[in-house]
Amino acid sequence: MPLPDRPVANTTIDSEWGQAVHDWLFAPKGCESSGGSRTVSNTAGGLRVSIDTAVSDPGGFVDTVAGHIEVPTGADALYLINLVLDSVNGTSTDEVRAFIYVNGTAYAHALEDSAGGTHVRVGVTAVIALTAGDIIEVYAQKKGSGTNPTVYVQSLQVVALGHEYGA
Repeated sequence: MPLPDRPVANTTIDSEWGQAVHDWLFAPKGCESSGGSRTVSNTAGGLRVSIDTAVSDPGGFVDTVAGHIEVPTGADALYLINLVLDSVNGTSTDEVRAFIYVNGTAYAHALEDSAGGTHVRVGVTAVIALTAGDIIEVYAQKKGSGTNPTVYVQSLQVVALGHEYGA
């Protein structure tokens, strides 16, 4: 396929290029969600933290009943996934690990020191090609032998970038 031409001023967006730009700016695929709390331990692989609130979900990605995100039909794309987990009450010599799971497998994780009664944010970012039916879940794990922290999914954003790298 030849490279699309740029639209000309005062013309419609009735071109592949113009429609793609319109959809990217005004009809992006993806969602933002948050979740409830869970006290986590040092269980291998972590414990699942449910997603129970759809903050913005025009495409129907968030399944609050199942507590996860599912990519709907027709939304295959390369996605930026950004997770912010809030952890509190973990022993200050311990750590908290946050995971992004895709289809039951840990895809990305980050580790942050606990700070007792102070809230600590753990951020995880990943870029992954997703297709219809793919399931995104959040897991958390304590690293250490102190108090089990309580974690919350402060924000989980899933935003389509395109169809492939460089697209």
